[in-house]
Amino acid sequence: MVTQTGILRAGKTGLLLRNSVILVLVAMLLLGMILADKTLAADGILDSYENNNTSVYVFGANKLYAQTFIASAFYEITSFSVYGSKRGTVGYNLYYYIVNTDIDGKPVFSSVITQGQNDATTTALGWKNYSLPSGGVLESGKRYAIVLKYLSNTVTESLRWYYHSDGTLNGGQYWYSSDLGGTWTGNVNYDFTFRTYGTIIHIPAKVVYFDVAEYSDNCVMLEWVNSANTSGIRLIRSYINPPTGDHTGKYNIFDTGNVTTSFLDVGVFPYVDIYYRIYGYNIAGWSEDYAQLKIERTPMDVNVDFNLGIGLIGIILGLAFMFMAGSFRSPILWIAALVCFIGIYFEPDIYDTYYQVGAGIVMIFCLMMCTFHYKQNRRGG
Repeated sequence: MVTQTGILRAGKTGLLLRNSVILVLVAMLLLGMILADKTLAADGILDSYENNNTSVYVFGANKLYAQTFIASAFYEITSFSVYGSKRGTVGYNLYYYIVNTDIDGKPVFSSVITQGQNDATTTALGWKNYSLPSGGVLESGKRYAIVLKYLSNTVTESLRWYYHSDGTLNGGQYWYSSDLGGTWTGNVNYDFTFRTYGTIIHIPAKVVYFDVAEYSDNCVMLEWVNSANTSGIRLIRSYINPPTGDHTGKYNIFDTGNVTTSFLDVGVFPYVDIYYRIYGYNIAGWSEDYAQLKIERTPMDVNVDFNLGIGLIGIILGLAFMFMAGSFRSPILWIAALVCFIGIYFEPDIYDTYYQVGAGIVMIFCLMMCTFHYKQNRRGG
């Protein structure tokens, strides 16, 4: 027999189970959202050079050995490996550093991004992994250096770091310093072995500079500079100020999947204000911010001297014809001259054909009337 109390307990148990499932699903969703911003590379190796055919002995309290490389992504470096072995039986302290480089590509030992220390005791030849504390972030496209210092002062107690003499690592090379980084000697043909590991950081793209290079009646040349992690851009054009955050393509005129830094926009309406907005994007999505320009264009902005000169010449010629015809009292010729002046002066390209044909007809009519009045006056004289 099922009592009412039993039913209530069963109901409470079912409700508790349902709520527990919901909480688990919410937790999984939140975890997925967090991991969407930081994801580990599939194989864990982010940058590497693995060719080797010889080695050097790393030792000496004042000696530094380094390999430079260009980071292939934005990532927090968590560890690195070198291919080599230990020589000797005593475990000396190995100090290792990830440092910035200068404009010439040399390691800057005073500019440490992250560092660690390890007692080097393993003698077997192979990949030696060294962990790093959190917080060491490398930026995509920037050059860095892995630096090793082994406190032993004798070659019989040293580390063997293998390298290759083919010099095939783009943007990287072998470096050596005998005075703790005061001076460096490099060899562009040598590269030490290394692997870096870490967590890729998906940073939204950004356009850091946006400006107009030049423009004419119906053409606008735009230029901009992207941040290093921008993989493409979207450029929009509007004759009204577009809503904030609008990158849906309603006014979209240009998309590119690579890092483009200029665009020639042709066929724009002349003598009207134009708004341009540019967004960057990459694997993390669209940039939250954008760069925007407003180009204010009025008839006085473009070809003022040329248009004014042509217009004045037209007025002077019209007056000369009217003077010859003795027809200053004819209002239609004054109207014709005014229309011709307006048509020639404003000359918007979008209506070029209409204005040119209209102005041409009126000018011909004006000349015909001038000629007619001139002949009438001569006959009357």
